[in-house]
Amino acid sequence: MGCASSAATGNDAPRASGQDKSNQELRLLDEYAVGQTLGEGAFGVVSVCKKRATGQEFAVKMVDKVETPVEAIKKEADMLASMDHPNIVKFHGVYYERCFVCIVMDKLDGGDLVEGLQRHLKERGQINCLDVVHVAYQMASSISYLHNRNVVHRDVKGDNYLMDRKNMTDGQCKIVLTDFGTACNCKPADRLSSGVGTKIFWPPEFFDREYGQKVDVWAMGVIMYGLVSGNLPDGDDNDDCNR
Repeated sequence: MGCASSAATGNDAPRASGQDKSNQELRLLDEYAVGQTLGEGAFGVVSVCKKRATGQEFAVKMVDKVETPVEAIKKEADMLASMDHPNIVKFHGVYYERCFVCIVMDKLDGGDLVEGLQRHLKERGQINCLDVVHVAYQMASSISYLHNRNVVHRDVKGDNYLMDRKNMTDGQCKIVLTDFGTACNCKPADRLSSGVGTKIFWPPEFFDREYGQKVDVWAMGVIMYGLVSGNLPDGDDNDDCNR
């Protein structure tokens, strides 16, 4: 990481949470107690945080300013703040600390779809496609919502769908799409050329650097194939072009 401390400086005052922008001097630790680490990546870390006023737990994504431009992090936070859909992770605030930008979001306790698949294969064997229809519906709903708002995610994969419970075949299992670091505005007729996301989920046109919204639809198909077959095609999902 670029810094060991997250104290704010006078020229880099954190912004208050998305629900209360009136007090611009609030810091993350003024409102939340940060707990155990949930995950780490090139961007920084995701940890549990507990709201001091209510005791409610959330997840906080702490993005290292040295590794990621602040404008890119701000863009992700602003995009998340503009979203309102049951299958897209809910944004609760952003804080600009000295070394990190901290994005507070809902915390889901079921892990991601990749973990859910591995757990099911180990404990129960292969998944019946009828047992994950509700998962496919929720994925399609989240992607449709983004595309109707002229947004393309560009990194749709099992790791970026979180579950509210361990058993994905439970018909009541809710999933949400996370990680909007690669998302951008894209109208249906627009074409993009940046090579971002995870290669195993790229459609053919992505390799030609001339793609549009449908890259998300292709990626959803790859996820569903992986869930019902027990295998992701052409390897695993660790070939991330953002790392």
